[in-house]
Amino acid sequence: MRLLARALPRTLALALGVALLYWAVFAALRLAFWRAFEASEEAPSSDLARALALGFQFDLRLALLVALPILLLGWIPALDPSRSRGGRRIWTAYLLGLAALFAIVYAFDFGHYDWMHGRIDATIFDHLREAGTALRVGWESYPVVWALAGLALFLGGFAWALRRFVLRPRPEEGTPFPRPARFAAIALFATFYAWGLNGTVHAYPLRWSHAFFSPNPFTSALALNPVLYLADTWASAAAERPPDAAAVRGHYAEVARLLRVDAPDPERLTFERRVVPPAPAGRRPNVVVVFLESFGANKAGVFGRDLDPTPNFDALARGGLLFRLFFVPSLPTGRSIFSVITGIPDVNPAESASRNPKLVRQRTLINAFEGYAKAYFYTGDLAWANLRGVLAHNVPDLRLYEQKDYASPRNDGWGISDLHLFEEANAVLRGFGDRPFLAFLQTSGNHPPYTIPDDHRGFELREADEAALARNELRSNEEFNGLRFIDHSLGRFFEIARKEAYFENTVFFLFGDHASRGLKGDPWEGIGLSSKHVPCVLYAPSRFPEGRTIDTVVSSLDVLPTALGLAGLPYTNHTFGRDMLAPRGEGEEFALLRDGLVEPEFLFSAREGRLFPYRSETPALDVGERHPEVLERMRAKFTALHETARYLLHHNRD
Repeated sequence: MRLLARALPRTLALALGVALLYWAVFAALRLAFWRAFEASEEAPSSDLARALALGFQFDLRLALLVALPILLLGWIPALDPSRSRGGRRIWTAYLLGLAALFAIVYAFDFGHYDWMHGRIDATIFDHLREAGTALRVGWESYPVVWALAGLALFLGGFAWALRRFVLRPRPEEGTPFPRPARFAAIALFATFYAWGLNGTVHAYPLRWSHAFFSPNPFTSALALNPVLYLADTWASAAAERPPDAAAVRGHYAEVARLLRVDAPDPERLTFERRVVPPAPAGRRPNVVVVFLESFGANKAGVFGRDLDPTPNFDALARGGLLFRLFFVPSLPTGRSIFSVITGIPDVNPAESASRNPKLVRQRTLINAFEGYAKAYFYTGDLAWANLRGVLAHNVPDLRLYEQKDYASPRNDGWGISDLHLFEEANAVLRGFGDRPFLAFLQTSGNHPPYTIPDDHRGFELREADEAALARNELRSNEEFNGLRFIDHSLGRFFEIARKEAYFENTVFFLFGDHASRGLKGDPWEGIGLSSKHVPCVLYAPSRFPEGRTIDTVVSSLDVLPTALGLAGLPYTNHTFGRDMLAPRGEGEEFALLRDGLVEPEFLFSAREGRLFPYRSETPALDVGERHPEVLERMRAKFTALHETARYLLHHNRD
């Protein structure tokens, strides 16, 4: 501490001393957790090492948060523990109080993991609602007296360390370091503090989802900090209404019929159905799923836009199967992609389900692609929207490719350009050889700031006047050229992919992750539909040599079941997705949205409880009074499906 005080102002030295003391305690507890439970769990040593490293980063963040009030308030003379006895008492009470609270959380966490094989989370508060029962079970199950004695011993030792090494009257510090050295030390301190709170040098801060880098549950548990994880899950739980199993059971018969559940069971609330599609002739096809950023039907040329912004996509649509009534359940991108991966509309309140620590574990039909190489390509960092946690934790053999894995240069805050993403992905796909593969390509460039890379493969900017832009639902020439560039990048991908051996035996799904909003006066924008209506093309010339348009109402939840059907792979579905190419019976043609329900003729908007004939010449006209029986039927159907979706978000696990 004396050396720190010579190099730094006293308050900075004090905050750093407190943080280092807490960090040492947290690190010791993490190592104790590892030693206590490693014998009962199996995990690769490389994963364990990574989990420990992440865990120490989480511990440092918590330690720096503990010290932050001292850093902010320790300059006040009355709160300076080196000068004020009252200040020492205040900070001693604060730090000992937190130490006691953290010790209790850690004690509960150790016991919870020993019992449930899971770190403590917000569900612990559900157990505390029956306080008498919880206390009685705790007394009977754990050595409470010894735990209290240990807590007292720990707090005594911690108080001694605080007074001995940190919270002391001002000592004789010796000669301060020279001014340049002190400035350098202050800059180093600020850098260390900022890095520690962020948890990484990358743009996206360290999040709980980083701990779920492996499907092995012990590595995730080892990486998490129980205090921060409890806080994260508590914050998520505070924003959500628990799923109502009774409501789901009341609607179960209708939903089971709509999804064609094999063996309906209203007690277990299972939505399981086994699908065995016919085997394809020849080799099983590769599958490539391309998420086109902000690529809406309201701005695509194939839907009648006269500025011709998407000629490459339009050509693929003419040569493939174009689904004109294809919808994404929700936006923004994080919600949309989570819905595709899980087959559940992301109806989580307040934040996307991928950002909720309690919902990271999900079944996904990606795992039904047995024998396939699996890869996911994103321009930037998959910490965004916590997608890394959802993907890596649930698909053990999925290889993730991010900005750090590419040779291409960073384009802007979203990572490398879409054009370079396609080129990088093609090089990887080429390397799979004869092994079938499933690949996801997530673009990001059709989004402010619409950065066009210097190495753009011949792309030329265009400008249109305001009237033409407005007529094509575009707000600016930057948006116009951003849309044109993602289409140019897509064209480049197919130009180089057609030369590869894999191309002939590949099925491509191309669709928008969502649409950007329409302009004022767009009737679909007024009923909340423009941003969820995206074009989808299934392009596979070897299987569908002639293009055609399909007007069945479908959604992005249906992509993976359709891909499995084309691959002839059997699968068990537990959620909403259905094969887009399979016939749909009475009432089965619908797309569930986060805030509504789309059927072939009507849209039910749950926001206003209204009914709109969205495909008519007056799409924004409320016709609920004219068709009260349709309004009530669609309202009941939406409620049934929506409640089921909320339930499945929490129960879609093996």
